Parts: sequence; structure tokens; C-alpha cells
Amino acid sequence: MTVKMPQLSLKRATLALALGCTLLACRESPQYEFDLIVAGGKLVDGSGSLWFPGDLAVRGEEIVHVGALENREQKARRVIDARGLWVTPGFIDILSRSNPDDLLRPDSPGKVRQGVTTEVLGGGHPSPFLQTAAGPEPGPRKGSANRPPWEHTFHRLRQGDITVNVAAYAQAGDVVRSVLGEEAREPTQPEFAAMKQRVGQAMLEGALGLADSPQLSPPGVLSREQLAELALQMKPHGGVYSVGIDPRAGIDNSVKEAIELAEQAQIPLDILGLRVAGHRGPGQLQEVFGSIEKGRESGLALTASLSPYRSARANLEDLLPAWATEGGREALLERLSRSDLRARILRELRRKRRGQFNAFLAAGGWEGVVLLQAESPKFQAWAGKSIQAIATELDQTPGDTLLDLLRETQGPVAVLYSLMSEEDLRHALQASWVSIGSGGATAASDPSDGEVPRPHGYGAFARVLGKYVREEGVLDLEEAIHKMTGMNAAKLGLQDRGLLRVGMKADITIFDAERVAGPATFLEPRRLAEGIEHVVVNGTLVIDGGQLRDARPGKILDGPGKPGP
Repeated sequence: MTVKMPQLSLKRATLALALGCTLLACRESPQYEFDLIVAGGKLVDGSGSLWFPGDLAVRGEEIVHVGALENREQKARRVIDARGLWVTPGFIDILSRSNPDDLLRPDSPGKVRQGVTTEVLGGGHPSPFLQTAAGPEPGPRKGSANRPPWEHTFHRLRQGDITVNVAAYAQAGDVVRSVLGEEAREPTQPEFAAMKQRVGQAMLEGALGLADSPQLSPPGVLSREQLAELALQMKPHGGVYSVGIDPRAGIDNSVKEAIELAEQAQIPLDILGLRVAGHRGPGQLQEVFGSIEKGRESGLALTASLSPYRSARANLEDLLPAWATEGGREALLERLSRSDLRARILRELRRKRRGQFNAFLAAGGWEGVVLLQAESPKFQAWAGKSIQAIATELDQTPGDTLLDLLRETQGPVAVLYSLMSEEDLRHALQASWVSIGSGGATAASDPSDGEVPRPHGYGAFARVLGKYVREEGVLDLEEAIHKMTGMNAAKLGLQDRGLLRVGMKADITIFDAERVAGPATFLEPRRLAEGIEHVVVNGTLVIDGGQLRDARPGKILDGPGKPGP
């Protein structure tokens, strides 16, 4: 016999069952006040102020509390015990050379493993931006199908998942090519008007400002007055004019010209990669510093940025007089077999070349040229040693050693030569208006082109904290962090990054100051940074306990000129 339950009783039973399930779910999944708490760390807020002990709480993508918290384990889904560790804003790489394709790959850990949470593309070096699918087109460009590369890059990055945040400059060379194509000629008045319109449009679309350098712009296309007019298009949008200095072209004149342009347009100027080539003795940056400080005293917003490396990688052939390498390798080998031409090469190697950069003299001679890589069993054994040291072991002159190295090695010979003195590098790092970037790329762990990366992309920021803060005391920790975070954010107009404050985005780096180091070298460039324990990007842990997580919370960051939603 079937007993029918009254309709009212059935409803009550269903309600009781639902209520019981809800209460059980609440006990199993408590509603936390915060998503993440970093507890008991030494907080350095990125402003340059002294560190202070405390807790930091994150909800969603934002920092919502800085200070002391009670009952922390009951208030957050995840609590990081940061006792004995330093808690800082995520590092902003204002000197990134990263390729957007590598930023889209999960096996490109170099930057984030050293605490970088934001990469800034396009400043002061050849463009890493993606081209259109069909590649660059010759002749004048018209219509949306031929937008400048930064627009295609941002579109591509917005379609994919990225680990860290990405921002970018518009580049003067790209602006020129977006109108003239590959034609190297003076623009007509309508063409120049189109270029100015492109700069303003780039600012509205999120560019940080306009970047230029000898490597970025086609020579002889724009006059300095025209370049100033282009830069002036950023002014209503709060952009910064960033100039990459090629030390081989004469830094003194390059800096003065950039300052004159900034003064003419009355715009902020950031000199990217401030270095001096040549060994003329201690203090060779003094004249350059004097020009910048004089401009600052007059009211100009002048700053600079620097990578913590003083050497550059090159091919050994680049050190030779230009005539010696004309005609390719076979012609060079023939010249190296003649004693008269060998002698001429060595004479001219030491000679100042009017209007030309002499890398050998810039390196300071034989001791300043170090062998990195050579396809020769005989010479590869001496990788890491100077030409002078190798010559001593071979019991021959350094000149003969250099020329024999070129003759007996198949393919390019990679060498390292110093661009500035260690004393000048320390002095530049200490300047109050100089910030820090890597000068390197986040390279894929297995690059398809086989190119050997520079150590900058694996260890620059950790190198500063280990070598120039802990070991040598060149910078205080708070000052170094400010130069990597808050100062870079302020230069670029990134108003919600670079500081550990309530309402800022939760980009956070946590490290052990006693262990942090950047062991990557030019000989072993892929050695990962040490001592970086946790990295948070937009509230999500991407490095946890020193290990890379499968998390892609990075975002495209827009400059101050882009209208709000």
C-alpha cells in the first residue's frame, strides 16, 4: 500500500534538505575575506621609503590591506608565511627586448623567475613587434589593413594568455614606415601630417609614448624639428619621449640633442640604456650627467634608465677595420694569409677612426676583449679568457692570437668587450634620476633560431639585489626597489602599478635578501635567478615557493592617453 505524503509536508522536506546541503557547503567552503595574505614580511613599498614589518592582503586583482592583521589563517584562501623575506612591488622592466612570440610561450621563464611582473616593449632598440601576416609592404601604407606593428602586437597578445603584464611605446621608425613603407626619403607635407596623426592615435590606443634611437629610425628621413613635432603629439596624452642612446655614435652629442628636443617640445624625456663607450679613465659620465642635471635644474622632466651590465656581445670581425671584412669570409681569409695585410689590420685596430666607433679601443685593448664562443676545438677551450690571456698561454703576441683565431675558426667568433668602467656603472646606478631595467629578453628555453641569449633576461634584477645591494652596498635595498618599481611606473604613467598600497594592482615580488642572486653570465646566460620565492601578477601566484606555476594572469597595460571604459 502506497502512502501519499501531503503536498505541504513534501515542500517542507525539500526545503529542509536544501537548507541542510547549503549549511554543509558553507562549512566545507568558508567565505574568506581575502584571496591572499602575505604575512609577516619586510615590506618595501616601492616609493623609496624605509621598509616596515607588516601584512599585505589581496582581494581579486587588488591590494586591499597593508598593515597588521589578526587571525590571518581564517581570513584568506591562501596565506604566505613571509617571515624573514622581503615583500616588494613586482619589478617593471623598462628596458625589455622581449619578443611577443616568446611572451606567449609558457616555457619562457627567465624574466618572471627574477621577479618581473611587467615588460615594456619598444624602447630604444630594434623593434620586436610583430608584423602583419603578409609581412611589411613596400610603398605608402593606407587603410587599417596596414596598421603599425604595435597595433598588431597588442591584438595578438590580447588573443592569447600571457604570464606577465605587457605595455609598449610607439616607435618613431614604425610611424615613418607606416606611412612611407620602406622608402627612405623626406615625407611630403600630407605624409608628415599622417605621421603626426599616427602618433596621436597610438596614444589613444594605449601607447606609453614615443621611442626613438639610431637603430629605430631610417636615417635622413626626419629632421630634428620634425621629430620634435612628432613627439609633441604625445603631450596632450601624458606620454613620455624615450631615446635609446647608441654609445658607439657618441653619447655626449646624442644626449645633448635629445635634451634640446625635449626642451623644444617641453615634454618628459627618458634616456634608455645610459652607457658610455670607451675607456678614457674614471668619471667619463660626468659631462653627460652635467648636461642632464643642468636640464633638470631648468625644470625639464629628464630621467634615464640603465641595465646593470657594462659589457656587450659582438662578433670578433666587428672589431676589425671595415675594409678587412669586405667581400665576405673568403676574402678575409685571403687577407689574413698575407703578412703585409695582417700588419695593416693590427695597426688600424689600435687607431682612432674619424667619425667611426672603434670597439677595440672602447674595450680598453687586449685585456678587454674576451672570447665567448668559437667553432674551433683549439680555441674554444679558452672560452672566458681575454685575448691577452690566451696569447700568454700560446706564447705569442695578442695580435697574432686574434688573427689566428679568425683564420682557424669556422663561422663567427663571439667575443665580449666592455663598454664602460665599473666605476662609471656604479656612479650611474646611484644617480637619483636613473632607474633600472634588464636590457634583455625573456627567451624561450628552446629557441627555434638557436640564438644564444644575453644574461640580462635571466638575472639583471636579481644581480642588482645580490651584487650591488647586498655584496657591494652601492645601493640601499629600498632605493634599488624604487628604481625597479615605483620610479619606472611613474615615468610611464602606470598609475596602478609599482607601489604596495591599497587600491593598487597586486603585482608582488617576495625574495630572500640573503640568497638573491643573478648567476647568469655571458658564458652561461640561461642560469635562472636565485632567491626569488614568490611572484604575484594581478593577484595570482605565478611563482610559488620558487617554482613556476601554470598560470597566465598577465594583461595588456595601456598608457595614460587611452580613454577609460
